[in-house]
Amino acid sequence: MYLSAVLHTCGNTAEHFYRYWDLESKAKKIKLLEVLGCNQPSNYAPRSADPIITRVLADALNNDVPSKTIKMVLTNYHCAYGGRNLTEYQTIKNFITEQKYAEFCDIERLQRIYIVKSKGGAVFRSAPSVSSERLDAIAEGAFVEVEDSVGEWAKIKYAGVYGYVFKPLLSAY
Repeated sequence: MYLSAVLHTCGNTAEHFYRYWDLESKAKKIKLLEVLGCNQPSNYAPRSADPIITRVLADALNNDVPSKTIKMVLTNYHCAYGGRNLTEYQTIKNFITEQKYAEFCDIERLQRIYIVKSKGGAVFRSAPSVSSERLDAIAEGAFVEVEDSVGEWAKIKYAGVYGYVFKPLLSAY
């Protein structure tokens, strides 16, 4: 019943992947993953969805969902970035193997992903200076994509806005 709603959105939020757990039959789970793996451009879910995508794909792999279906989802979502800290990610990594990794993942983008490691989070500023305007605060554990570096500052895009974060508060992912 809810598969038709997903067809129109093509699986771009964590909520679509959460529906996987409500399905009892393998056939329905496969159908949902096929819908979520549709090949529309720029369909990447927010990084906050990555842990649920990772868990769903790990379960699908452990339950013999066809590899073609798993590959569609992996390709569409450019890997599950945020899932890398989950034990389930190892299942996906074993499926992909190192040789095939670049086939599913945007390696250059992956190398620009950092995590806010400071317990107090990080201040997001308009310019690379502690005296510049404070645009926002970014919570500890949040993922950010570094666009460029200016001295000790990382230029990032956060909530659709470009700004700067003090680099020592970030850790390569």
